[in-house]
Amino acid sequence: MKNYKYDIFISYKHESLDKTVAAKLQKSLEHYKIPKEIQKKTGKEKIKRVFRDEEELAVSSDLGKEIEGQIAQSEYLLVVCSKKTKESQWVLKEIDTFLKYRDAEHILPVLIEGEPEESFPESILAYGEPMAADVRGKNEKEVLKKVKKELPRLIAPILHCSYDELKQRARNYQIKRMLIGTSVALVAVASFAAYAVFQSARLNKEYQETRRNQARNMAQTSEKLLERGDRMGALKTALAVSTKNDDSEEALVPEQMGALNDALYSYTLGNYFRPMRAEYIEDKTIGKIQWSPNREYYMSLDAAGYVYFFDGKTGKCIWKEFGDGLKEKVEGFYATTFIDNNTAALLSEEKICIVNFREKTLERTIELNLKVGNLNNEYSVTFNEYGIIYNKKEILVYGTESIVAYDLKTEKLTFVIKKRDLKKSDYSVIDKVIYINENTILIGIGDSSGEGGGLFSYYINDKKINQISSKSTEDIYVINDKYIGVSQYNHKKENREYNYEMCIYDYRTGEKVCSKKNLTVATAHYKYTGWRSEKMKVNEKLEDVVMFYFRDKVYCILLKNFKIINEKSYLTYIVGIEKYDDTRVLVGTLDGGIWLYFSPFVEKDKQGMFEAKYFDKGNIVPETGYSITQFSYSKKSLRTVIWVNDSDKMIVTGGNLKDTKVSKNFTKSKKEKENIRSVNYFSINEQGKEKTYRCVLYQKKNNNYSLDIYEVGKTKMVYRMEYPEDDILNPYIIGRRENDTVLCYITHEKYNSNIVHIINIKEKQEIEKYEIGDNLNADYVYNKDLSYIWYDDFEGLKCMRLSKKSGEKTDTELEKKMQSKDDVEKIWVSNNNQYVAVLYSNERPDYSKNYYLKVWDIKNETWKKINGQEKIEGFFAEEDLYYHTIPQVVTFGRKNNWLAVSKGDTTIEIIDLDKGRTQHILSISGPQNKEKKWICTIEFFDDEQYMIVRECENQIALWDIQKEKRIMNQKIGETFYNGDEKIKAGNQYFAVEEPHGWVTIFTVDDKQRFSLYADVSGGWADLNTGEIIIDGEWNPYFYISKIYNFQELKKEALKVLDGETLTKEEKRKYFLEE
Repeated sequence: MKNYKYDIFISYKHESLDKTVAAKLQKSLEHYKIPKEIQKKTGKEKIKRVFRDEEELAVSSDLGKEIEGQIAQSEYLLVVCSKKTKESQWVLKEIDTFLKYRDAEHILPVLIEGEPEESFPESILAYGEPMAADVRGKNEKEVLKKVKKELPRLIAPILHCSYDELKQRARNYQIKRMLIGTSVALVAVASFAAYAVFQSARLNKEYQETRRNQARNMAQTSEKLLERGDRMGALKTALAVSTKNDDSEEALVPEQMGALNDALYSYTLGNYFRPMRAEYIEDKTIGKIQWSPNREYYMSLDAAGYVYFFDGKTGKCIWKEFGDGLKEKVEGFYATTFIDNNTAALLSEEKICIVNFREKTLERTIELNLKVGNLNNEYSVTFNEYGIIYNKKEILVYGTESIVAYDLKTEKLTFVIKKRDLKKSDYSVIDKVIYINENTILIGIGDSSGEGGGLFSYYINDKKINQISSKSTEDIYVINDKYIGVSQYNHKKENREYNYEMCIYDYRTGEKVCSKKNLTVATAHYKYTGWRSEKMKVNEKLEDVVMFYFRDKVYCILLKNFKIINEKSYLTYIVGIEKYDDTRVLVGTLDGGIWLYFSPFVEKDKQGMFEAKYFDKGNIVPETGYSITQFSYSKKSLRTVIWVNDSDKMIVTGGNLKDTKVSKNFTKSKKEKENIRSVNYFSINEQGKEKTYRCVLYQKKNNNYSLDIYEVGKTKMVYRMEYPEDDILNPYIIGRRENDTVLCYITHEKYNSNIVHIINIKEKQEIEKYEIGDNLNADYVYNKDLSYIWYDDFEGLKCMRLSKKSGEKTDTELEKKMQSKDDVEKIWVSNNNQYVAVLYSNERPDYSKNYYLKVWDIKNETWKKINGQEKIEGFFAEEDLYYHTIPQVVTFGRKNNWLAVSKGDTTIEIIDLDKGRTQHILSISGPQNKEKKWICTIEFFDDEQYMIVRECENQIALWDIQKEKRIMNQKIGETFYNGDEKIKAGNQYFAVEEPHGWVTIFTVDDKQRFSLYADVSGGWADLNTGEIIIDGEWNPYFYISKIYNFQELKKEALKVLDGETLTKEEKRKYFLEE
C-alpha cells in the first residue's frame, strides 16, 4: 500500500459556514481515537495529517505546484459542499486535480446545506450522489453537532473498515470507559451502569437514525437509476439498507416502499415497454446494434475496443471481451458481425477472430494480409471507420481506403478493392459496403467536399466495377433482390450545409425510382436517419412497404408504385424504427421515448377526416438529457426493446413488463365496449359483520351507464343495475334498510319526474320507490343511514325522508326552517348523520359570486351557530376555482364531532360542532409557512390527530392539529387538478383519488413521515380492505390487486434479482457499510 503524506485533503469554499465546518472536521479527524481492535486490524493508530489550506486563491489563479503536490500526496479528498460550492473555481480545480491521481471512490463529499443536486459539483454528480456524510442543520450549532456524530462514517473508508464495525467498536469503547469507575466504589456501580445503558441507548438511537437517512438516500438513488433504465440497480439500492429483522413487514423508511413498487412495476399492465436491465459499457458504441439470425442475442461494440454479447430475452450481458482473454490474445476489436446463432466474427488489428459467444471461446482466426491500419487513409473522418460483413462463403473487411475478402473455409484471400480502383480522390472515403447477393457487393463512397463520392456495384466472379451514382453515399439498405434504399448527400459550399436525398434505386439498372430531396443538415455522416422495409397491411391488404426516417419525421412508401403514402413528425429526433405488427410501427426517439405509430398504411386520399395516430409506448429518461443514440426491437425475444445511451455509457433492455400479481377475474360486458367511469366502495354492518361492496360504474359506447356491484373478496357479481337510456349520471349509495342490504339511487324518467329507487341487491328486486319532484340538481347527498336525501331543486335546500313509517316523504315544515334565497352550491352530510353542511353563494355588486357555509343540526332542526354566527364566511373567490368546480373544502371527523373548513384566506378552521366554536386554525400562509398556497382538498387522518391537505396543484402536506403545525409536505408531480378529486384516509395509508381513474397512494410511518407508495394509472383504491382496482382499458377486463407490505415487495424484488446484490465497488460508491 502506498504511503501518503496526508490522509485527507479538505477542499471547501471560503464562506463562513464552510470554513467553520472545514476547521471542525480537521480538528476532529486529527484527534479521533481509533479503537484498538481496528488499530490491530488495519495497522493505523491515528489519522496522522489532514491538510486544509487557509488562504483563499484568486479565481484566475492556477493551483500551483505546491498545492497540486499536496493533493497528489493525499489519499482522500474531503469536499465540504454547500449551495455556493459550485461557484468556487478553487474547489472545482482541486477535485479535477485529485481525479488525475485517485479515483472518485476516494472523494468524500460532506453535505452542509441544500440538496445534493444543487450543492455537489458536477464532477462529483457524474459518479451518482456518493454522500459520505449529511450534516445539514437549521443553524451552525446543529451542523457542528452533526459533524461530531457523523465522524465515524467519514473515517471508516480511510481505515478500510466498515462503518458498522467502527461504530460498534466506538460504542463498546465508550461503554467500557463508563464502566471503568465501578472498581472505585461499589456505591457508584448502579449509577454508572444506568448511565452506560442510557448512553448505549442514545448511541443506538443515533445509529438507527443514520441508517434511516441512508435508506432514504438509497431510495432516492433507486428512483433515479430506474428513470435512467437501470431497473436491477434500482432494486438493489432500494434493498441496500433494511431492517435487521429479515421477516419484518415494515420498511425501514416509507420511501423504500415507493422505490420498490416503482422498480417492480406494481399495479401496471403489460401494454408498455419498461426497462428490464441496464448494462454499462466502457465507451460510446461503434456502429449499430446487431441481432443474431434467430434474434435471440444481440451484440454491440464500443470505441474502447470491447465487444458485448447480450441475451435478448433478459438483456443480461453474457460475455464482455477485449481480446486479452482469448487463447490467441489480441488488443481490442474494430468491427463485428454474426455468422450464425452461436458464432461471430470480430475484427482485430491483425486477424479476424471467429468466436463461439455462447461458450465464450475462440474457435479460430484468419490472418489479415493487410493490417487494419492499412485499410484506412489519413483523410478518414468517419465515425465508423471499419466494417466486417459475411455472406455464407466469404467474410469481408473494409476501412475507408480498402476492401479485403477471404474465403471462410480456406481462409485464403479472394479479392482486394482499393479506393483508387474506383478512381476517387484522396479526400473521399469508403463509408458502406454490403453484400447484395453471393456474387455482388455494393460500395458507398462519401466525400465531405461533395465532389468525390459515389455508389458502385462490384461483381465478384468477373471482377467488374459498375458506377450507379456519382453522389456521395453514406448508407445502403437492401430492400429486396432488386431495390436498395440509399442515403446520399451533397455539400452546399455557400452556406456550409449538407443537402441529403433519400433514394430508392434499381441497383441492376442504376435507375433511381424514388427520391425525397432537400433534407438539409449542418454536417455529413448524419446519424438521425435510417431505413426499414416490411410487409405491412395497406388498406387491409399485405403490401411491400419501405420506411425511412430523417431527423424527426418518418416516411412510408408503397413499393409497388413508389408513392409516399404517409409521413409523421415527432417532437424530437428519431433514432430507430421497427415493425411491431402488420399495421403498426415502433418509433424510438432521442429523448428515450417509444411511440406506437397506428395505421400509417392507409393511402392519403383514402384517409378522409382521420389522421394517423400514435401513442406513448414506453420511455426512459437519460441522465444527460437527449442522449439516446439507437433504438431496436425484437418480437422474437419476448418483445424486447433496446435503448443505447452513449452519453451515459449504458445499454438498456426493456420489455412488456407488468405486475404479474394482479388477478384478472373480472370481465366487462362483451356485448358492448365499456369503459370504467368510476369505482366506489361502501362498508356496512351486516348482522355484526362489516362487509365492503365495490361498485363499478361503466360508460357504454352509446353513452349509457351500468353499475356492477361485488362484495370485496368475492368474484361473483351481486347485482347489475342498468341506468335508463339517456339518463344522466346521478349519485348512489349502498346501505342497510332494516335487515336488507340495499342500493339507493335516483333516475330521471319521463315527463321530468325524478324517481328514488331502493333495491334489495341480494334478492335483486326493488322494494321501495318514491317520486322526488321535477327539478332536481344533480348534486344531492344521502344520509349514511338512509334516513334522508338532501338536495337542491333550484329553489333552496330540500330534504326527503326515506322512512317506511312516514307516508309523507317531503317535510315541508322542516324545509321552511331551512329556506334561504341564496343558491345551494354543494352539500355534505356528517359521518354520524347528525349534521348537514351547505355551501351557499350569492351575487356581489360586480356580478361575481360570494360563498359562505351553514351547518344544519338534523336532530334539533335548526341552523347551528358557529362562534355565535350562522354563516361561516371567508371562502374562496370564484376566479380561484378550476372550471367552476367546488373542491372538497369541507370534511367531517369520524371519532369527534368535528368539521374542518378550508377558507379563502389559506387557513383551515377545525370546528367542534358540539361546542359550536373553532378549536384550531391551521395557517397555510402563516409565519411558519411564508409561501402563499391555495387549498384544494382536505381530510382528517389518524382519529383526527392530523389533517391531510392538498395545498396546491402539486403539493400535499400533513398537519398536526393540536400543535397547529405542518409536519411535512411533499411534491406530488405535475398532475392535472380539476377540483373533483378526493382524499381517502386509512390507518397506515392515505390516497388522493381522481374520480375517473388515477389514485396516488402514500404510506405513513410511526413518526408521521409520509412518502409516495404508488401511482396507479386507471386505478381506484379502498384503504380499509387494501384493495386496488385497475382498468384494463384496451381489453375486456379489470384487474384486482392489494396494497403490498414490505415483505411481499422484498420477496418479489429478490426473485427478480435472482441472487444479484450490490458489488463491493458499488457499496463503496454509495458509502454503504458491508
